[in-house]
Amino acid sequence: MRIFNVYTALVTTVLMTAGSAQAFELLTAEDLNYNGLNTRAALNLTQQKEQQFLSNFDSSIGTEEFESFSDLTSANMDLSFPGAGTATFSGNGVIHNITNTANPDIAYDLEQGLYPASGNQYLYTEATPNADGTFTINFSEEIAGFGFYAYDLGDWGAELSLKLYHDEQLVDTVSNLHTTQLDGSTTGSVIYVGILGELQPDDTRQVFNRVEFTTAGNNIVNTNHDIFAFDNMTIATANQIITSNIFAD
Repeated sequence: MRIFNVYTALVTTVLMTAGSAQAFELLTAEDLNYNGLNTRAALNLTQQKEQQFLSNFDSSIGTEEFESFSDLTSANMDLSFPGAGTATFSGNGVIHNITNTANPDIAYDLEQGLYPASGNQYLYTEATPNADGTFTINFSEEIAGFGFYAYDLGDWGAELSLKLYHDEQLVDTVSNLHTTQLDGSTTGSVIYVGILGELQPDDTRQVFNRVEFTTAGNNIVNTNHDIFAFDNMTIATANQIITSNIFAD
C-alpha cells in the first residue's frame, strides 16, 4: 500500500444560523488526495483543525473510535463517549476493520481510500444513485460540541449533509462540507468537521441531542455506488466548554 503525503487542503470557519436565537460555529478542514487508487490524503490540516476544535473543551470530553465493536457489526449500536455520555446509532452503517483484508469489501475500501482516523476500525456507509446513505445518532445528553472525521466523500458525486435536532425540533442543517467531483479524482480525501453551539441571549449554549447524517446519492454518476468512512466522533456538553470562540487559533 502506497501512502502519499502530497495533498491539497481547504479550511473554512463559518457561522451557521437557524433563526435569530440559534447559531453554531462550524470549523472544517479538507485534505484532498489526487494520487489515485490505493492512496489517501495525509491528515495535515484536518488533524490541525481537530486539535483546534478540541482545545475549546476540558479533558473530560468523549470520543467514539469504533474500536470496541466486532468487525462487521451493523444496525443498532450503542455508542460510548466516555466522560460526555452515550448514544444510539441506527440506520445505514457497518463497522469495518482494515486488518480483515480477506474480506473483499474491506479490500475494496482500502483501494478506494477508506481508512480509520485512529486504530483499525471505522464506520462504513454507502450511497447509490437510487438510495441515500442515512444514519442517525441519538445522544443521551444535550450536546453543544460535535466533531468527526470522514473519508472519501464526494469523489463520485454523493454529498454529505447533517440535520441537528433538539428533541423533535430541527435546530440546523449543515451542508457544503467537502469538495464534490464526478470522476473519482479525489478518492481517499478526508475532512474534519467541528460544530460548537453559540452562546444564546440567556447565556446558555445552543444544543442538540440528535444528528442525522445523509450522503445524498442522486448526483452519483459513472459508478453504481459511492462509499465513505466515519471515525473519531467527539461530543461535549455545554459545561465542558472552556473557551467561547473556535475562530481563534
